[in-house]
Amino acid sequence: MATLGIVLLPGQNFLLLSAIVVIAAFVWHYLRRPRNLPPGPRGLPLVGSALSLGERPDLTLKDWAKTYGPVMSVYLGPQLTVVLSNAASAKDAFLKQGDAFSGRPEFPMFDAIINEIITDSNITSGNHGLVFSTGKLWKEQRKFALAKLRGFGVGKVSLESKIKEEISILLVAIKSTNGEAFDIQPLLNTSVCNVICSIMWGNRFEHHDEQFKILMKALNQEFVNFATTGLLNFLPWLRHVPPYRKLMQDILCNERKIFEVLKKNRDAHVSNFDEDNIRDFTDAYQHEIQLEQKKSHETTFTDMELLFVIWDLFMAGTETTSTTMRWAMLFMLKHPKICRKVQVEIDDVIGGGRLPAMADANMMPFTEATIMEIQRLGNIAPLAVPHATSEQVEFRGYTIPANTTVMSNITAIMMDPTYFPNPERFCPERFLDENGRVIKNEAFIPFSVGRRVCLGESLAKMELFLFFTSILQNFDVKLPDGVMEPSFEGIFGATWMPKPHKICICARE
Repeated sequence: MATLGIVLLPGQNFLLLSAIVVIAAFVWHYLRRPRNLPPGPRGLPLVGSALSLGERPDLTLKDWAKTYGPVMSVYLGPQLTVVLSNAASAKDAFLKQGDAFSGRPEFPMFDAIINEIITDSNITSGNHGLVFSTGKLWKEQRKFALAKLRGFGVGKVSLESKIKEEISILLVAIKSTNGEAFDIQPLLNTSVCNVICSIMWGNRFEHHDEQFKILMKALNQEFVNFATTGLLNFLPWLRHVPPYRKLMQDILCNERKIFEVLKKNRDAHVSNFDEDNIRDFTDAYQHEIQLEQKKSHETTFTDMELLFVIWDLFMAGTETTSTTMRWAMLFMLKHPKICRKVQVEIDDVIGGGRLPAMADANMMPFTEATIMEIQRLGNIAPLAVPHATSEQVEFRGYTIPANTTVMSNITAIMMDPTYFPNPERFCPERFLDENGRVIKNEAFIPFSVGRRVCLGESLAKMELFLFFTSILQNFDVKLPDGVMEPSFEGIFGATWMPKPHKICICARE
């Protein structure tokens, strides 16, 4: 600097260095953008557009799509992300070009959990389980899980008895509230979780069982924690900064408790395993491990992988159905005439002498349409689980690089006025034809589409119908005293969930 005849003070040196860093970051940010990407906002260096998403990223991205189109590119942190905002583009990607779009991006939160709580030295990455995995491991684990879940009754009448058992216990618990205001979430979570327990381990837990109480408390807390993680997958370094550091400590504490329960039940199955008596999903997985070991080649089926698979099924299969049911109760409070119409159909088809059955569904089109409208407006997975491109792909005239994150904005798709006129309006009739029969709408994709479609779709549909109709068969839903309107405020996180609230569920007169 002396050769330029400039003398800088120490503080000025720092300012000059900071300016150079900022300028370099801006230059790098604008030069790194690959050519022929879909249009989208430029964002800022390092953080991209992540800080502009607000409390409802799905709604923000929906608004941006009005400017940039249904295929849009944004940087969320350093990660290039393509957002698909209508049904046609989502189906073009996930159905027509499924090979290229069926990968998964990295999930820093999942990696952090694995690195902190899994002591197995062979576990070095987040490519595990069913939801976050990719490649050969994902294909093998998903194929196995689909086959075995069907084998243990998912999507079949044989699972109904297990679901009805939980519903019967739930109805007794609801009745015990005597119409007083209460939070239904813990009861719903417990009932739905016990259905998963029956499939995974062949038995349900009593609500007072200590092991089950530990599992449910940790799961319930995680659902809340994941709803506030927000930017951590886009900007993972935030987990070292207060208040996210405390949040991560809480998440890791709960995950240790969850894995401890899963491991205890896995080990109990291993010690009592009988290949001639396959009782449940865990036994079937253990049998698969033994078959693979006999082939003496590298396999994705291991005792540790079993934990990840069951963890995914518990996390994805419990909160999603429970949260949808919570939205269902709020919509019935908001629209009592629709609630009454559902109850009339229940009375006409089922009566009051028995619990509903899946065989009733085809004779209850208005109830089916109401559940579909609840799923559409009470959309619990607004941005679904992100995909990733496994290779560079030409898509709708654009060039999308390999390893690009791809999101389907389910909110934008299921609020598209082209397919759903007056999309803000709660209207079950939109799913019925002139003869009152249920009709399909290609933009109704609450479980996503393509090879990554929700693994538990059949189970979720069964649970939603049976839980929803059983509650309304026996009870009326009312607001607590002094509350004039139900609140539809929610929390955006791993899912879109209602904020904690209380309702009154009274025996029908």
